[in-house]
Amino acid sequence: MAIRGPRLEFSVGAFLLLALENDTSLDYWVKAITERGYVPLRDDMTGACKFAGLTQEMAVQAIQEATGLEVSVDELQASFRRAFLRGLALERKQGYQDADYTLPGQVFDHPNEKLKTPNLITRDFFSEMKRRVWEALNPEIDAL
Repeated sequence: MAIRGPRLEFSVGAFLLLALENDTSLDYWVKAITERGYVPLRDDMTGACKFAGLTQEMAVQAIQEATGLEVSVDELQASFRRAFLRGLALERKQGYQDADYTLPGQVFDHPNEKLKTPNLITRDFFSEMKRRVWEALNPEIDAL
């Protein structure tokens, strides 16, 4: 299951954040989405396996070895962030609205009881998180 837009993907990546870092605070998740939510794009754009657990430094080295392109970690991260923000801007141009960025109701109404992690996805939590994520990202998206 994934949320469209600012990515809080409760996939392996987000589950691991919750399981390993065990922070259920709103501040943590807003920061995780706005500052780290675009990192999976690195693997999508380079063809790297998400399960390989590449660090940014390893990704830079792989790009250099495969293409000869000299790029720094900062340049690499900036390129993936720009792609993330441009994707959101394009969705807006296509008519996506706030209501399009949601989760299916069963996520809120029937959480997976087999998971040993805390259930942080409530309607109130999600609504406030989404509001704060857009508040953080909108200035950058609008500047594109």
